[in-house]
Amino acid sequence: MARQLPARALVVAFATVAACRPDSRTVDADLAFVNVNVVDVAAGRVEPGQTVAVKGDRIVAVGPSLNLVPNARTVDGLGRYLIPGLMDMHTHLSAEHQLYLYLAGGVTTVRHMAGDSLSLRWRAATASGAIVGPRIVTAGPLIDGKPRIWAFGIEVTDPAAIDTMILAQKRAGYDFVKVYSRLTPAVFDAIIAAAKKYDIEVSGHVPQAVPLAHAISSGMRTGEHFIGVMKAVLRDTTLASPDLAAYDPRAREVVLAVGSGTLSTTDLIDSAKVAALGAMLAGAEFWLDPTHDIMRNFTSRPIVGHPDVARFVSPGEHQMLSQIQQFFGLTPAALAGEDSLYRIRTSLVAALHRRGARIIAGTDNATHNAWALKDEIRALSAAGLGNAAALRAATLEPAAYLGKRGELGEVKTGAIADLVLLAADPLENLEALSRPEGVVARGVWRSAADFAPRLDSIAQAQARQTSPNLGPGTEK
Repeated sequence: MARQLPARALVVAFATVAACRPDSRTVDADLAFVNVNVVDVAAGRVEPGQTVAVKGDRIVAVGPSLNLVPNARTVDGLGRYLIPGLMDMHTHLSAEHQLYLYLAGGVTTVRHMAGDSLSLRWRAATASGAIVGPRIVTAGPLIDGKPRIWAFGIEVTDPAAIDTMILAQKRAGYDFVKVYSRLTPAVFDAIIAAAKKYDIEVSGHVPQAVPLAHAISSGMRTGEHFIGVMKAVLRDTTLASPDLAAYDPRAREVVLAVGSGTLSTTDLIDSAKVAALGAMLAGAEFWLDPTHDIMRNFTSRPIVGHPDVARFVSPGEHQMLSQIQQFFGLTPAALAGEDSLYRIRTSLVAALHRRGARIIAGTDNATHNAWALKDEIRALSAAGLGNAAALRAATLEPAAYLGKRGELGEVKTGAIADLVLLAADPLENLEALSRPEGVVARGVWRSAADFAPRLDSIAQAQARQTSPNLGPGTEK
């Protein structure tokens, strides 16, 4: 006599059969990708043979087979891969055409790190569709100490001046307050207090005089460029932070000592401190934005060009990029020190990731825009994250940081339709990100062919541009 299955097993069996059966509903959709491989970035796997239906700016259904209304526009996804729109969480927009380049490259959200009234106008225009470009999240004018590093920064030494300043940024409509490297602890704490009072985020550089642990526990949301991390895990607590040596004489002393060999890197880092910092970061609403690839500009192999983006870089920008080492005053001794410290930095990215630190991908490089983000994803993967986690750093983790889980960063029902169609699986090879076959932004599909004419126009205009445009954040 045949053995009878328990009731629970029957339920599971029926549910499995039902999940494999074509969906009998008729889905009202404007756009649908049919028989496409959906990249589940959360799980790090591919769901083959899916139909992804879009209505307005939302994904309304995802399944192995959907009945669509007759007037739905369909895109053949056979052999192709659909990922969520990429997000660059650290850029400095300097010209309107960069917005189009970002979107054409599959970047549907950017975070501008030093804003002014122009970045607010661009944010509104991309949201309305008046400008074709990614969603913009923008800081207000950056707040620095004395002497300020950049002329467009606001120099503040008096904590009493902060409340009015933060309220003004909140009322202007900026998404967050950007803090910078030369702030004193007292002014930093005043910024944190005022930001909590007026309910606005604080992110940016962990100031050189503020310990990373204090910045995290205070409620700062992101730490840019890994600043403060190495200082937090140095075995010798008397050493200064080696970050931003081009702007900080004490940091430069450390870099030069490493470069000359008078300071050995063999036991520079305390592994127990790395473990403790990892434990703190794993439980915090704090994201590290390493901008790992662009930090090579302080080393002996800086970023001087990118073959795919070269035609969009003006002669003035090419000249600026070629003068990076002279601009930062990087002598051979400094370069040797930065090379050694970059290797340590790379190992720390991996070590903290393994311990649960939350990492988002940023480029600090709007000149190379979407191409720079793909380089950053590759750099994070090579640093030890692997392809899946590196891809999450440009999709799911930014969504979590922005408070948009379920809306951004995933291909799932109910999410905003920000999507990128690829010819190959990026989980297998990140090179698949290089040339999107098309992009959906807020539900609007544009193929690579749709983007091409304006891309050619941008390239022609850039060829005539002899000086770089400084863009938003440079208002005095």
